[in-house]
Amino acid sequence: MTEVNTVLSEVEQLRQRVRTRAHGGAWVPALAIGTFLVCSSLLYSQPFSRWLVKEIQFPYWAGLPDEQRSPVVSYLFWFLGLPLLVGLIGWWYRWRSRRLGIRVAWKWFAIVAIGSLVLLGLLSSVPASTIEVGSATATVRLNRDLDWLSAFATPLIAMALGVVVLGWVERSGWLIFAGLWIGWLTWWQGAFLTYGGLGGLPPWAGGPGVVTLLGVDRPGWLLMWMALPLMVFGVVRGLRARG
Repeated sequence: MTEVNTVLSEVEQLRQRVRTRAHGGAWVPALAIGTFLVCSSLLYSQPFSRWLVKEIQFPYWAGLPDEQRSPVVSYLFWFLGLPLLVGLIGWWYRWRSRRLGIRVAWKWFAIVAIGSLVLLGLLSSVPASTIEVGSATATVRLNRDLDWLSAFATPLIAMALGVVVLGWVERSGWLIFAGLWIGWLTWWQGAFLTYGGLGGLPPWAGGPGVVTLLGVDRPGWLLMWMALPLMVFGVVRGLRARG
């Protein structure tokens, strides 16, 4: 019986080593996606400073509901940049597969991320109206009737769904959390835009305009918060892989 337990223990250890080796390359996609998110802060006219009067265009092609430098640039950033990012991640996985002889179903990440972005592009042709959202600190002109569903009309949701699927194929609960984290922060910013500006809380939660989510209400800071779980995961896993 002791010998059987020893064999089973060795088999389990071997299985764990194989799994670790198979999913040991997830740190590169995590760092790449996190860097991509932070770089998208350049799409906003004032990513870190406070705002007074703005026109916010719908859908939120820059990612978050804030004034863009150029809607065309934001559109091209996502519709050209995201496929390029997916292609680089795919190259990484194919290189690891040839080197180690172990495959990861990364194509599901590509299908979901790019498919969601294309779907957003198709749905964005729905007509929208222009309204003004006022607060003690700002007046925002938003060419869309506000509702909680409109908060999903952003390429960041496509990225969030892609990261969740990447976590699933990599068997990583942390990556799944990172994707949900991106999606939740993105939705919150759009859904509560009318309550004291970006990140404002509704009246039942201390608002409007009293408290902001995590103390930041600017796109640049929020994108850093979004990318943080991915960057932490990438750095820790990368050090382990190289150690």
